[in-house]
Amino acid sequence: MSGAGPLAILSGVLAMTGLRFLVWNFPSATIFVGDTGSGFIGLILAGLALIAGWHQPELF
Repeated sequence: MSGAGPLAILSGVLAMTGLRFLVWNFPSATIFVGDTGSGFIGLILAGLALIAGWHQPELF
């Protein structure tokens, strides 16, 4: 998605937070995201998919 800098930053931040969450939770579950956190992540991913499909329909 060339030319979509803010979307690339948002995707990168979302990926980094997911990896950070995995680092803290891998040996044993110490942090709980819950329904609110997982719903927020799902909405962000759905929004990014819709925006990617709007820019380039073959990505959708």
